[in-house]
Amino acid sequence: MGIRKGVVAAAAAVLGAAVAVLPAVALSETQPTIEAQEPYSWHPAAATVSEGGTVTIANNTGYLHGVEWRSPPETPTCSKVPVGSSGTTWSGTCT
Repeated sequence: MGIRKGVVAAAAAVLGAAVAVLPAVALSETQPTIEAQEPYSWHPAAATVSEGGTVTIANNTGYLHGVEWRSPPETPTCSKVPVGSSGTTWSGTCT
């Protein structure tokens, strides 16, 4: 497995774990942001949102980062997030 695929898989595992532990909290919560870090990690490594909540995911590093959902209670709907691919500069949301 190449480094790029390994990084994407690792990021997907972290983000997938974050999605798998979503508690039911009030819908008025603050929208969390997960940002790519150099060279290949995410900060924070996990975020908690309520059902129907939104998380912002951003990569402004110049390194390839992408998102892959692996352990969903259900697959989120994403806008401007490279799900299943990667890019060097992007920002979007998933609900």
